Amino acid sequence: MQTEKPIRLSAHAAAQAATRGAPPEEVVDAVRGGDWTFGRCGRYECSRNLPGRGRWQGVTCALRRVQPSFTVQATHIVVVSVFVTHEPWR
Repeated sequence: MQTEKPIRLSAHAAAQAATRGAPPEEVVDAVRGGDWTFGRCGRYECSRNLPGRGRWQGVTCALRRVQPSFTVQATHIVVVSVFVTHEPWR
């Protein structure tokens, strides 16, 4: 992993993260601390489980899974997409 490189969010990824309830710091944390796997279209993917932050769309959530999809460039890492899964209390 090349986590010492600067990490940038594309405009699309930043908008997705905001809409789906993950601040940019959590996306960067997921890339730096998650296990990287190969994804589609030559990208990498990873995920990071974080505690839920109260209610999300009317449901109290116990866990959030932040899953960025990114590319590794020569000088930096570019996050191109972000998925966030909210797991409710059971």
